[in-house]
Amino acid sequence: MRGIFQKGKAWGWAALLLLAIPVMVQAQFAYTTNNGTITITWYTGSGDVVNIPGSINGLPVRRIGEYAFFEDAGFHPPNISQVTIPDSVTSIGENAFAGCHFLRTVTLPSGITAIEAGTFSSCASLVNVTMGTNITSIGGGAFGGCSSLKAIHIPNVTNIGGSAFSSCNSLTNISIGNRVGSIGNGVFSYCDSLTSVLIPAGVTNIGDSAFGNCDSLTNVVIGSNVASIGASAFAGCTNLAGIFIPSIVTSIGAGAFSSCPVLSEITVDASNSVFSSTNGVLFNKDQTSILQYPGGGAGIYSIPEGVLTIGNKAFAACNSLTSLTIPDGVTEIGYMAFSGCTRLTGLALPASVTNIADRAFTYCSGLTNMVIGRGVISIGDQVFDSCSNLKSVMISASVEIIDSKAFSRCTSLSEFTVDTNNIMYSSEDGALLNKGQTELIQYPYGRAGLYAMPDSVTNIAPLAFSGCDALTDVIVGAGVLRVGDRSFEYCDNLATVVIGNSVAWVTSRSFWHCPKLTSITVGNSVGSIGEYAFYDCPKLAGAYFLGNPPSLGTWVFAGASSMTVYRLPTATGWPTVPNLWAGCPTALWLPETKADASLGIQEGKFGFNINWASGQTIVVEACTNLADPDWLPVGTNTFGGASTTFSDAEWANLPGRFY
Repeated sequence: MRGIFQKGKAWGWAALLLLAIPVMVQAQFAYTTNNGTITITWYTGSGDVVNIPGSINGLPVRRIGEYAFFEDAGFHPPNISQVTIPDSVTSIGENAFAGCHFLRTVTLPSGITAIEAGTFSSCASLVNVTMGTNITSIGGGAFGGCSSLKAIHIPNVTNIGGSAFSSCNSLTNISIGNRVGSIGNGVFSYCDSLTSVLIPAGVTNIGDSAFGNCDSLTNVVIGSNVASIGASAFAGCTNLAGIFIPSIVTSIGAGAFSSCPVLSEITVDASNSVFSSTNGVLFNKDQTSILQYPGGGAGIYSIPEGVLTIGNKAFAACNSLTSLTIPDGVTEIGYMAFSGCTRLTGLALPASVTNIADRAFTYCSGLTNMVIGRGVISIGDQVFDSCSNLKSVMISASVEIIDSKAFSRCTSLSEFTVDTNNIMYSSEDGALLNKGQTELIQYPYGRAGLYAMPDSVTNIAPLAFSGCDALTDVIVGAGVLRVGDRSFEYCDNLATVVIGNSVAWVTSRSFWHCPKLTSITVGNSVGSIGEYAFYDCPKLAGAYFLGNPPSLGTWVFAGASSMTVYRLPTATGWPTVPNLWAGCPTALWLPETKADASLGIQEGKFGFNINWASGQTIVVEACTNLADPDWLPVGTNTFGGASTTFSDAEWANLPGRFY
């Protein structure tokens, strides 16, 4: 697959195939013969000026085939700047001139009635196209990425395919005849120089993103017969100040005018039977649903009484909005309703709200606190995704469903608090758990330091700790049976991990991309470690195993080039030290005394700390004469954790003692 990429779009085409019809070559062209006519299939020349002949061997040239002049720097680079198409040609195939970056002008013969998909896509130098009056159809992406094209005149076209003129950055003037019935999806999206648009009377439908991200667009006149305006049709038109909705419009897609920061007024014809407007805000007719708040509207807004729903993308990217009051009676907050409202700092949802749809508050980077209303039942996918300053969340008793990614990338979130009357969820030490506290659902992203999991937890949900950059150390609880997929991925500051003896499975990608992870301790019940479990943990120096070797997926420790695998002397099934296991050298894991503050006299006894594996037992022996030692046991210590303290009350009764 080959493709040309430009702002906002990627045009692709299939690899060229050998045709079943014999291909012949004359001068600079490969061609096929079919029913007494010629189809040019490939330009074989190297010149930048091309004159296509009207006939070959006495037969008329009727068609320029798919990809015939397609330019790709690594495949077919003739750098065509000028082409003459004879009057005999009646059709041009898809992507025929795609990527001809130096082609400046084109005159299409009068016999051509359709411009097929991608025909001139990414012809970045194309300034002028002369189209005959017989052209009735322009295919998808036909002129996409023609960044130098300045004007388009299409008087008799009835159909314009999706993205036909997308990313024509220099386009300032378009003239569309009354025969066009529909402006397809993304047709004029990313036309950065387009300042004014007059939708002709023949148009009944404006497709999704049809004029999306036309940065210079200031004036739009919607034709009197337009019945449907698609989703995001004018989204991202950053200089559009006002819009008038005619009486016949019966459908407006979500976010049709979102991300328009200077849009201060949406006005609806009073005779419209489906929509209405008040103070520049778009509503349904009876004003029970708010559909679009203008991006340039007031910073403080109170939704009127009587509104029951906040529609999809209704306030999306309203960066002027700083304070909002939602009245009691609103039951639903729609998809991406407040997405990108970066200056909104706090919000209280009334008890009447029962549902928060997917991504409702995503990228609300100014939001610092959130009170989930006591009527909310469901919190959807990525509702608060990337609310980077959200610090705390209060989950009410009514909430029954919280999507696993509802609070993803909330990097300042330090605490979940759940109403004790909630029958589905609970919180403990800031973490979100199910009611019985057997499953850890979400750890707060901004909570720093060590986290020791409650022993009640038996399961860690997938992604529960994903991206928790403040987390430095974790002890997986004594009851956990399985570490879920990608549970700890991208924990950038996680340094040590202790996996308890109850864990049987460490699943795939559990700890991948943890760049500061230096040490892991693996419990004695772990029988399987999935693929990529510790992939790309470059500072991982030691993996300490309490049991026999588990089965391994592929690339478990890939990237940990300096790691050593430590095994207990009593474990079986391991290779002989120092032979490799999982691509890493092995070594015996032995007790180690620490010369730290514990070494010396403490509370009248001499002692020191010993580090080793949890659950292991060691015997401390002592003698009084190293020249003729008689080692005798003086203490037995069983490790309840990673360390234990030995102390000797008899040390003062002897002139000297060695341990």
